[in-house]
Amino acid sequence: MQKVSLVFSLAAFGLMIYGFACSLMTGDSLSFPGHPVPPLQGLILHPSMSLGETWMSVGVLLLGILPSVRVLLALWLYFRSKNLWSTFIALIVLLELLLSLRLSV
Repeated sequence: MQKVSLVFSLAAFGLMIYGFACSLMTGDSLSFPGHPVPPLQGLILHPSMSLGETWMSVGVLLLGILPSVRVLLALWLYFRSKNLWSTFIALIVLLELLLSLRLSV
């Protein structure tokens, strides 16, 4: 599970650095705070941001997805080891994550 976290975190960091470098090279104005990160549908269906901002947003979204991936991985590992109590707990945590995502939109 630590390897998955490390890969996701490094990929997100790399995308954010790449996006920041693209923004600097194209001369985009960087302001703090910048634009909020749009939802994934906004990035795909309505690409109104620059390329650098898009890559930075994808990196931030990747970091946001990381907890769900970790819970899914834990759920799978507990299910495979036939640890029913831990599987049930991981399922509850996954449902809470999905419910919080649904209610926040």
